[in-house]
Amino acid sequence: MVSPADAGEECVGTLGLAYPAQVLLARLGMRRREEMWEAYLPQKLRPGSTSSPDASDTGMAAIRLEGRIWVLSQQAQGCRWVQGALQGASTEEERIALAQELRSHVVEASMHQHANHVLQQCIETITPEALDFVVDEIVAASATLVARHKYGCRVVQRLVERCPPTQIRPIVESILEDIGGFSCNPYGTHVVQNLLQHGTPDDRRRLVRFVAGNFASLCAVPHGCSAAATAMAWMSPEERHDCFEALLAEPRRLPAMALSRPGASLVVRAFDELSLQQCRLMAAAFAEGAQVLDASPHGRWVLDCLQRFVEDRLCSAAGRASASKPPKS
Repeated sequence: MVSPADAGEECVGTLGLAYPAQVLLARLGMRRREEMWEAYLPQKLRPGSTSSPDASDTGMAAIRLEGRIWVLSQQAQGCRWVQGALQGASTEEERIALAQELRSHVVEASMHQHANHVLQQCIETITPEALDFVVDEIVAASATLVARHKYGCRVVQRLVERCPPTQIRPIVESILEDIGGFSCNPYGTHVVQNLLQHGTPDDRRRLVRFVAGNFASLCAVPHGCSAAATAMAWMSPEERHDCFEALLAEPRRLPAMALSRPGASLVVRAFDELSLQQCRLMAAAFAEGAQVLDASPHGRWVLDCLQRFVEDRLCSAAGRASASKPPKS
C-alpha cells in the first residue's frame, strides 16, 4: 500500500494539485498522461519544460511534427510548437513542407484563434513564391470575408507586407472596390491602414482620393476616423484643409465624433488647420451637445483643447494688434 507521504512525493510536480488530491489519485493508480502530440516533441519543447529550445531541438521538431501541422495549429500549445518549428527549420525546404500541410485549410486557419498565428508565421518565414496557395485559397473563398474577420485581417496584412503587388492583386482589388465598407469595419480598417503604409503608390492614391472625397461620412464612425487619420499623412495641406472644412459643412456630426478616441484626435487636429472663425463655428456645434461631451473623457478633452486654442488665438491676435500700433510720443 502506498503511504500518503510517498504518494505525495510521487505526484508533486506532475499533477500540480493539492496534497489530498495527489494522495487520492496515487492510491487509485492514476497518473497524468502526456497528450499524444507531446510524444512527438523533443523534451525541451514539451509543455512544462523549463529549458528553452535551441536551434537543433527546433529543427528536430520540424521533422517530428510532419503530418500533424494542421492538428497542432488548432491547439493553444500546439500552435506555439509549430511556430517554433517554422522559425528553427534548418532549410527553406523544411519550412515550405510544413506550410504546405495547411493546404485546403487556409481560410479556416486564418479565422482560427490559434491557427492564424501559424499562418502568419508561414507568411513571414517562407519565400513569397511559395505562398501562392495561401493567396489562391483566400481569393477562392472570399478575400472580403477574410479581411474583415477578427483574425483574418491579420493574415491579409502580413500578405500585403511580404508579397509582391502582382501576387496579391486580387485581394487588394477587393479592398479597393469597397474602401468605405472596409474603413468603417472594426477589423477591415486595419487592412486599409496597412495598405496605406505598404501598398503601391497607385493604391495609396486611390485610398487617399476616396478618403478626401468622403471624409465627413467616414468620420461619422470611429473606425472610419482611424482610417481617415492615417490617410491624412499622405494628403497635401490643401487636401487636409478641404477635409476639415467638409466637417464644418455638417456640424451635427461633430459632437458624436468627439466621443471616440480617434474622432476626438481628428477634431483637435482640425484646430490647427482651421481659422479662428471656423473654430468658433465648431464650438457652437459642441455647445449643443455639451452635456453629452462632459460625460465622456474624450469629449471633455476636446472641449478643453478648443477653449485653450480659442484663447491662444485671441491672445495672439491681441498681441499683433498691439504691436501694430505706433508708439506714443
